[in-house]
Amino acid sequence: MSTNQPRPFIPKAYRQIVFENVHFLSHPGTSATSNLISKRFIWPKMKSDIRDRIRACTKCQRAKVFQHTKAPLSTFSEPDARFSHIYLDSIGPLPISEGKKYCLTIIDRFTRWSEVIPTVDMTAETTAHALVHGWISRFGTPLTITTDQGRYFESTLFRELTNMIGSHRIHSASYHPQSNGMIE
Repeated sequence: MSTNQPRPFIPKAYRQIVFENVHFLSHPGTSATSNLISKRFIWPKMKSDIRDRIRACTKCQRAKVFQHTKAPLSTFSEPDARFSHIYLDSIGPLPISEGKKYCLTIIDRFTRWSEVIPTVDMTAETTAHALVHGWISRFGTPLTITTDQGRYFESTLFRELTNMIGSHRIHSASYHPQSNGMIE
């Protein structure tokens, strides 16, 4: 890479030191490491030398993913009845109103009807109570409940509640709010 800036020539004895000082900061790949080094230094066969050194880097080899797993695309059936499939999520803390600073949000997949139930906290007990008294007592038991992986939705109490009422639970993917997109 030719630049308008003069760059120091690095003798063989110091190339490993230069490589380590640049590469070991964040272990960037071959192109990024080559670009970072070639902007500041020069030596013959630099790119192939850097490539070989990266291939020999144990941390890079341990962290490198050689083949990404690809999950097949799933299809979701359209709900055919109102209140049969609901999405749950929580929001907060919010400014306190009447002693409550969290909300359980519920959306019906078929009608898009939404309910927001204010709660004091976001424990499993509070969440289960809000679901039963704020939704199920008014609209009936849903066949399917989709939630994220919040600790209150993953609790034993919430799992037992959904088993007891006969609802099938679907968990959205971790760190991927789009999979629970209707409520996110």
